[in-house]
Amino acid sequence: MPVARLSPEDHKRLQRLAEQTGKSQRDVLSCALDIFEREQFFESLDAGFAKLQADPAAWAEELEERAAWDATSSDTGIGG
Repeated sequence: MPVARLSPEDHKRLQRLAEQTGKSQRDVLSCALDIFEREQFFESLDAGFAKLQADPAAWAEELEERAAWDATSSDTGIGG
């Protein structure tokens, strides 16, 4: 099994969180990694939209496509 070294301070935090939650240290770490991974996903998503919005032609194309989809969904009664 791979081993990751924690600083003494982080190990104390991990122990405290495990005790507070009644979860194993492994479960606490797994949960923390899930949260971090989700944060990274949304930061990447935000950066992608910022890049898209910074390009006027690409952003206009995006808005046109959204409008087309909105028209389609209103034709079928989906989304409003």
